[in-house]
Amino acid sequence: AQTVEPPSFIPQLKLPEELDDALRKMMDDLKPTLDETLKMMESFGAMGDPRHYHLPEVLPNGDIIMRRREDAPAYEAPEAEEKPAIDKGIRT
Repeated sequence: AQTVEPPSFIPQLKLPEELDDALRKMMDDLKPTLDETLKMMESFGAMGDPRHYHLPEVLPNGDIIMRRREDAPAYEAPEAEEKPAIDKGIRT
């Protein structure tokens, strides 16, 4: 059996500038996905160490739950940030 390697764009590039352009284009293409991934990861910050949770489960109604492992240490909620007072507008 002969293995076939996928084609690589790197040997086709002749000059360092072409490689630089190709890498910049690749990063530009990946940036929106990386930004979304970072936002998602930041949203999990409040739950703590992900190793303390089982894999996510998708319920029949489409909800996704993450159950905390029984052997995980007690959960300590992060300190709440002080929220600004709600402006109730002008009372007449």
